[in-house]
Amino acid sequence: MPEKILLGDIELEAVQIVNLTEKATIPQHKVEKQFSIADHIILEPAEFSLDVICKRDSYEHERLKQLYESKQLVTFHSDLLGTYDNMVIESLDFQQGGSVNALRASIRIRQILIAESKTITIELPITPATSEVPTNTTARDPEEKSTNNEPQKEENKSWLDSIVEWLGGLFGG
Repeated sequence: MPEKILLGDIELEAVQIVNLTEKATIPQHKVEKQFSIADHIILEPAEFSLDVICKRDSYEHERLKQLYESKQLVTFHSDLLGTYDNMVIESLDFQQGGSVNALRASIRIRQILIAESKTITIELPITPATSEVPTNTTARDPEEKSTNNEPQKEENKSWLDSIVEWLGGLFGG
């Protein structure tokens, strides 16, 4: 017995809902002792394969083709499986339906997951406030420092102290 389904605003008779695929991906990571742990689950989008009957005089096949070409997100509703939002027709295949007045359509639909994004501003403490920057200033090159190319042992200091002081001069310390 065919089931009435709704794909967007198109009501169809489903001869067969071949497949509903809902799955979850569980990423796993190895720990030091070489066993795997999972710290989250990712729900994958739902996918359906449908076989429906399109009555030739209702132009359902043309409406399905228009919906496919529009790449429009629609709602899929089945009394048996429920309602799924943000569905798109992934593939569409028509065959003669055994009757002169009907076409059989194989439809593959897939749910598109919609993400929401937010933008936030974080002020860093090293960023000067606009009021702190003098007006009419231009960028200039840093001042050059001259340092010895190698450390010199100074009187009354150990080699280590002389090297540390020399490194401090190189790096502005």
